[in-house]
Amino acid sequence: MKTIFFDYDGTIHESMFVYRPAVCKAIEFLNEQGYDISIPTEEVFSSFIGKNPRDMWLEFVPYVSEDLREQASMVVSKTMEELILSGHSQWYPHTRSTLLQLKAQGHQLILISNCKNYYMNSHNAMFQLDEIFDLLMASEAYGYQSKAAMIEQVLDQLNQSLIMVGDRAYDIQAGKTHGMKTFGAAYGYGSQEELADADILLSSLNEILQYVE
Repeated sequence: MKTIFFDYDGTIHESMFVYRPAVCKAIEFLNEQGYDISIPTEEVFSSFIGKNPRDMWLEFVPYVSEDLREQASMVVSKTMEELILSGHSQWYPHTRSTLLQLKAQGHQLILISNCKNYYMNSHNAMFQLDEIFDLLMASEAYGYQSKAAMIEQVLDQLNQSLIMVGDRAYDIQAGKTHGMKTFGAAYGYGSQEELADADILLSSLNEILQYVE
């Protein structure tokens, strides 16, 4: 039996359906405060997905005050929560069946995400995450620490055979830090360069079933 860590956005959740409109609304809010911020390209939007909100806003608009960045983040949170709970979120194809098969095989599944608590809770309400995953780890609940640091706090609860699945360099790095076999979700939002150190690349999540029994 293995313990498998799954990133959420870009690995399980096809995030752009809720993320893009929410960030656009936050940009509209900031522009109403006197700024002139352009809507990012799809490439820039993709680069934001998977980062914790504090880092994302600091990187995107470092010249905006911390207070306004926090307010913009709250606009994103409110908008995404509304979109999630109204059914706009989508998982990648074959995801639920793949996760259920892994669970049926007896593996311990853990969801780890650089997200706020409301985001995890909203997705849990819509997708019944706690019926699939043994542990739900939202970055906010861990003080927005790195994924490697978050994992460090739960290692004593885990089986010793560990796997990480994610679409970003920091997912792969977190796995490598703890000696895990790493799977890069090449269908997600990370670049090929980000996933260069992954042990195995997946073009669809269900391909993991070929490697984990």
